[in-house]
Amino acid sequence: MIVGWSDYYNDWLVVEAEPSTGVHVTTFSTFLTRYETVAIERVAVSDAIKEAAVQFALAQVGKSYNWDFFSKPKVYDDKYYCSQLVWAAYMAASNGQVNLDPNPSWSWEYGYAVAPTEVYDSNWTYVVYYNGI
Repeated sequence: MIVGWSDYYNDWLVVEAEPSTGVHVTTFSTFLTRYETVAIERVAVSDAIKEAAVQFALAQVGKSYNWDFFSKPKVYDDKYYCSQLVWAAYMAASNGQVNLDPNPSWSWEYGYAVAPTEVYDSNWTYVVYYNGI
């Protein structure tokens, strides 16, 4: 989740959940070097909800990475995986009105997880940048 511009780093900052470091803040340029394919999407909600989602994500910094992709994800958890963090931030910011998981119940493809593909395919999101192979 891109959280804003940093004059100190002269770069955008991203809150992400990553296996080796858990939930942390990194620069956008560093984030881009770790992935072959990157899609940047916006969530079609008010600026107030976006800001509340950013504040939620920042409040999770320091939490562990969630390796349990098959359990039903929690909004308020002590650990997060990447797409769970984005999903949880918007669920919390919108009091449950913005669900970026189009398949919130069990599916054979995703289990209960909020998969990155589901966030990408959500009716709430739209692509603003894509570099894929």
